[in-house]
Formats: sequence, C-alpha cells, structure tokens
Amino acid sequence: MIMSVIDILFLLLISAAAYTDIRERRVPNMICILTVLPVIFRALCGGTSGRIPVLTDIFAGGIAAFLIMIIPYAVNRSLGAGDVKLMSVCGLYLGLRGSITVIFAAFTLCAVSALVIMAVKRRKISSLPFAPFIFAGTVYFLLSAYLA
Repeated sequence: MIMSVIDILFLLLISAAAYTDIRERRVPNMICILTVLPVIFRALCGGTSGRIPVLTDIFAGGIAAFLIMIIPYAVNRSLGAGDVKLMSVCGLYLGLRGSITVIFAAFTLCAVSALVIMAVKRRKISSLPFAPFIFAGTVYFLLSAYLA
C-alpha cells in the first residue's frame, strides 16, 4: 500500500514537470528537488529489488540515466539540462531496469511523435518538450511492473 502512494506522489511530480515543459519549455529545479522525496521514501523502505539491494539499484539507475541523458545534452543540446536532471531523478526512483526502460520508451515516443508531426505539417520541427515523454515512459514502466 505504501509503495503505491509513493508511486502516485512520484507520478504527480513528474506530471507537473511535463506540464511545465509543455507550457514554458523548461523543467523547474524545484520540481526536480521535490521529486527526490519519493526516492528517499523508497530508500527508507529498504529491501531488495529482485536480488539487488535497493540502494545499489537506486544509485545504478540514477548514474545510468545521467550518463545516457548527458550525451545528447553535451553533444548538440538536443535535450535541456532540466530533462537530464528529471530523468536522473527518475532513474534514482525506478532503478537500473526502470531507467533504461523509461529512456528507451521516451526516445521512441518522441521520435514517433516528431515523425507524425512532420508528416502532418509537411515541414521540419525545431524542438519538442521531452518531459512529457519521460512521464509517459514512467507511467508505462510502473503500470507494467504492477500488472506483471
């Protein structure tokens, strides 16, 4: 029961980041900071994530998410710093498997959306907010974890 409440809090914070990214094209630092609270609750609950201790999984997920997301930011600024911070916090919460799943889902959804928009408008688009795709990937991962 407690984990589902923490998951809902986490999703609410990620959805706030997605909404702000759509409206203002930025992810506020305060949302990223507040999103650390569910990570702390998850760490305090302890236990294991499969056979991996939770703290190890938390740090592995955060580091993996940061290292993967920093590449497009550093190479050509195709992602904003807020997207990197948000996905890093998501990686902390979701663990290694979750962070890889969410990143893959987010990039796939973003690419498909960009192709559809370009096909409909018949012109190139300059950018898309990425936080909504992080939110969608997170919802996908959490739902698949609950339904499995």
